[in-house]
Amino acid sequence: MDSPGRTSSRPVRQTCPFGYKCYRKNPVHFSEMSHPHLEDLVEDQLEGPVQLPDSLTFKCTDRSVLLDQLRIVQMVLLKEKRILANGRLSCSQPTSSQSPIGSLSFPQIKNSPAPRLSHSQGSTMSSTKQPTPFALTSKLMNSPVPSQKRERDSPDSTQSKKHKEFPQSQSPPTPSQSPSPAPQGSATSGLSIFEKYNACSTQKSREEFRKTAMQQMMKQKQQIPYLGSKGDFDMKYALSSPYFVFLPAVQASPETWTQPYSITFPEILDTSLGDIEESLHINFMVDVGWLCLQYLFACQPSKMLILLGQRCDTVPLPESIKVVKIEPPSKYGTHHSKISVLRYTNGVRIIVSTANLYEDDWQNRTQALWISPHLPELPEGARETEGESKTGFKRDFLSYLQNYGPNRVQHWLDVLEKTDFSSIDVFFLASVPGTHKEENRDRWGLRRLANLLSSHAEMPADGAKWPVVAQSSSIGSLGHNFQSWVGDELVTTLSSDTRKGLRSLPNFQFIYPTTENYKRSFDMQVGSCCLPYGGQLHAKQKWISNYCYQWKSCNNNRTQAMPHVKSYTRISPDFKKIPWILITSANMSKAAWGWGRKATNTILSYEAGVVFFPKFLTNSTTFPIQEPDETGTPPFPLPYDVPLTPYGPKDAIFTCDFFKD
Repeated sequence: MDSPGRTSSRPVRQTCPFGYKCYRKNPVHFSEMSHPHLEDLVEDQLEGPVQLPDSLTFKCTDRSVLLDQLRIVQMVLLKEKRILANGRLSCSQPTSSQSPIGSLSFPQIKNSPAPRLSHSQGSTMSSTKQPTPFALTSKLMNSPVPSQKRERDSPDSTQSKKHKEFPQSQSPPTPSQSPSPAPQGSATSGLSIFEKYNACSTQKSREEFRKTAMQQMMKQKQQIPYLGSKGDFDMKYALSSPYFVFLPAVQASPETWTQPYSITFPEILDTSLGDIEESLHINFMVDVGWLCLQYLFACQPSKMLILLGQRCDTVPLPESIKVVKIEPPSKYGTHHSKISVLRYTNGVRIIVSTANLYEDDWQNRTQALWISPHLPELPEGARETEGESKTGFKRDFLSYLQNYGPNRVQHWLDVLEKTDFSSIDVFFLASVPGTHKEENRDRWGLRRLANLLSSHAEMPADGAKWPVVAQSSSIGSLGHNFQSWVGDELVTTLSSDTRKGLRSLPNFQFIYPTTENYKRSFDMQVGSCCLPYGGQLHAKQKWISNYCYQWKSCNNNRTQAMPHVKSYTRISPDFKKIPWILITSANMSKAAWGWGRKATNTILSYEAGVVFFPKFLTNSTTFPIQEPDETGTPPFPLPYDVPLTPYGPKDAIFTCDFFKD
C-alpha cells in the first residue's frame, strides 16, 4: 500500500514545459498543469499567507508574480486535498480527470439536463460523476481497437512513455499506412484507433473507424456526447444567413440542440460542406487528442498545422499533425486568437471563434463563432491581389498570418493568396503584439476598431442614448478609475461613428457573471471555471462593479452555461436593434486591445474577431435583435438577454478566489 506521502496524495499532471519561467496566473492552467517548484513551496502551508524562504532553489525575476502564482497553487492544492478527503478523487484515475477545475463529463444518452445544484450540493456531485471527456479521449485514442492486445514493450506503445512535444525539425512517430481496421493478429494489430484513423486514406475507411469508436465508447460504458447532424449541415449553414453566426450546443441543455444557430464541432467539419484535405488551427489552449476525435466523428482526415499557446494533452502525434507553440514577446501577453482554416478539395472556409479547442469549452459554456462562405480558388492566371472582399478581409487576414513568419505559415499564405474572398461581408479585426507606430498604429486592436466605426457605424441623432455594451470572460488591469483606460480609450472608441463633431459619451454597461450566476452554472456542478478574474486585482478596481450587469441567457437556454464568448456592441434604448457588433477573442484588457491614443499603439497579445455592419450584410443601418424587422431580416443571435439585468445590492462580481472558500 502506498504511504500517505506527497507522491501519492498529489494528483499527477503533465508538468508545465516552461518550468520556473512560467508567468501564467490563470487558475485553469495551474489546475491542469503541474509546477513542482511552486507546489513544493506551498504544500506545507495550505492555510494562511504563503511565506517565501530566504533563498529559492530556482531563478526568480519577479517576486510579485511568484507570490500571485503561489496563491493560485495554494488554492488548487487545497481544493484537491479536500476532494481527496471526501473520497471524490482516486489517485488511480486518469490524469486529467483529477483536475478540480476544467473537467466535464459526457452527458447521459438520454441527455437530461443536469440538476441545478446549490453551492453546498455541488461539492458532492463528483462522487458519482462519469469519467471526464479527456479521460475518454485518451482511452479511445491510445487504446487498441477492440479484441486486439498491445505488447507491453512495443515501440508504438504510449502507456509507458513521457509526452514529448516534437519540434518542427524532428519527426513525430509515423503511423502505419494500413487504410482500414486490421484483423486480429496482423502486423498492425497493436496500433491505436488514433494512429489507424490518421492512416486512413478513404472516406469508407474513416466511416468504419467512426463506427468502431462509437462501439468502443459504448463497450467502455461511456456515453456519447450530442454530436449534431451528420451529412446535412450545409442546409443549417445556408439558413443561418445573413450572419452565419453560431452558438455551440450545450450538452447539459437539450433545448439548445434544436436551435437553428446551435452547432457542434463535428458539424463545423461536416462532409456536406466539402471533403477536407488539411486544416490550420490557431488557438490558445488545444487538446490535440480531443480535436482529432472531432475529425473522426465527422469522418474527415486530420492533417493539420496547429499554432497554439498551450497544449492540454499528451497524445503522441502522427506525421500528419504539426504543432507549433507561439510565444508572445511579453510575458504578460497571450497567444489568444481562435481561428480555423479548412482547406477542401475545391476551396477554403475560415472560422473565427471565441472557444479554445478542448472539451470544456465545447461542452457547457456559451461561445460564439462565425463561419465564412465557401471561398473558391481564383482562376488560373489570376493576380494575387484579386479576390478581395468589399471589407478588405483578405488583406487584413493575410497581414495577420504574416506575423507568424513565413517559416511557419508560408504554405497557408500561398493557399490563401490564390483564394477568392469576394463573398465575405464582415471585417476581420486582429491584435498582434508590439508597439505599433506610424502607418502600423491603426492596423491593430482598438485603433483599428476606431477607424472601422468612424467609417461604417451609422447612428441616429439620439445615438448618445444607445449604451456601449461589453461582455467578456476575463478582466485585465484597467487602472484606478473608470477614466484610466475604459472611459478614455475603450468607451471613446466604441462610441465612434460616422457623424462628425463633438458628442456626449454614451453609458457603459459591462456583462460579467456574479458569484450567484456561477453557483447556479453547469461549470459549478463539476468544479470547472472559465472566468480567471482574481480578487486581488478586483480589489484595485472595484469601481468596475458600478457598471456591471448579470449574465443571463434565458432566451438562448444558456443562463447556466457560463460565458466564454466576448462581444462588444451598442443597443438601442428600446432593446430592439444594434448598429454593429463585434465577436472576438479579446477580453476587456489593455493587453488584448492596446493602449496609447497618440503616437503609439502598444499591444501584448494575439487576438482575432469579426465586425458586422448592417450596410454590408442587410443594406440597412441596424440589425434587429429580438424579432425580424419590417424587411424580414432575422434577429442577430445575441448570446445574452436584453434588457440587461443590473447587479442586485447583494451581488458580487465573480472572482476565482471563490475556490479558496
